[in-house]
Amino acid sequence: MTKYLDRLPLQPRLSSSSSLFIYFVVLLLGFFFGQFVGTLAIVPFLGADLEAFTSFAEDPSSVPNGQKISWLMQSIYTVVSYILIPLAFVKYYEHQRTRDISPSWKGSPIDVVIPLAIIFPFLVVNAQLIQWNQGMDLSFLGSLGEWAVKTEQQMKEQTEFMTQMDGIGDMILLSIMIAVLPAIGEEIAFRGLLQNYIHRVSGNAHVAVWVAAAVFSAIHLQFLGFFPRMALGVLFGYLFVWSGKLWVAMLAHFLNNFITVLLVYSQQQGMMEDTSETPELLPLAPTLVAVLAVAGLGYFYYNYYKQRGVAA
Repeated sequence: MTKYLDRLPLQPRLSSSSSLFIYFVVLLLGFFFGQFVGTLAIVPFLGADLEAFTSFAEDPSSVPNGQKISWLMQSIYTVVSYILIPLAFVKYYEHQRTRDISPSWKGSPIDVVIPLAIIFPFLVVNAQLIQWNQGMDLSFLGSLGEWAVKTEQQMKEQTEFMTQMDGIGDMILLSIMIAVLPAIGEEIAFRGLLQNYIHRVSGNAHVAVWVAAAVFSAIHLQFLGFFPRMALGVLFGYLFVWSGKLWVAMLAHFLNNFITVLLVYSQQQGMMEDTSETPELLPLAPTLVAVLAVAGLGYFYYNYYKQRGVAA
């Protein structure tokens, strides 16, 4: 663990705890700023008409080209909030190179093979988590539970609107918005910086991975999808800790999101049956096989880099 911490190029300018606190505040403020910039970017498409903005905010589908405008707004939000602001924090607050968020950027074939191999069984395991999480009864939370369920339904409707694709061109654009940009930005923001700072403060790689994953999931405000997204964050976090290469986590993140886009596109084009309205849990046997596959591949990858003095 000490070797791993010593290898992290990103050194806090003051104390690790100070950098963690300040970065977290900057990250939260960055979400609002990114939303503001994204809103400014769509002014040319909506004009200065307040009524048009109100209609778009309430129901983007009521505005001509509302979906494409939403894509643009979301993409700009992601770039500003998760890429530009965190990298600016590294450069102008920590006074370090932006590439220092990762111990190494060099790669080897195994760094591509493992994310490719592990993401498919992980999707099977995570599908079970999704069904379990969505089936949770939040009534014990009272009004908070009602708000969480209502918010989840609104986000589901928004997601269905945003992911409606009319052809291959839409699929490519949506892949950039949902797979490419979040894979780069969220890994920079949550693994490259937040996990790094938590690791330094706690001195424990496991604490850093799990806490960063919990924050990563909570910020998405999808309570009935909290645990599956947290599980993804844990996977990405360990891939980064074991390899010391942030781009490996980015690759796994991209694959997860891109496969989702492909599945949705295939269902919309009639190439696959849409089972989203009637989800069923998989039998125990294939689920256990998927769990063992994830564990086995993860251990192999960890051991590969541990033998080379890299893995924490």
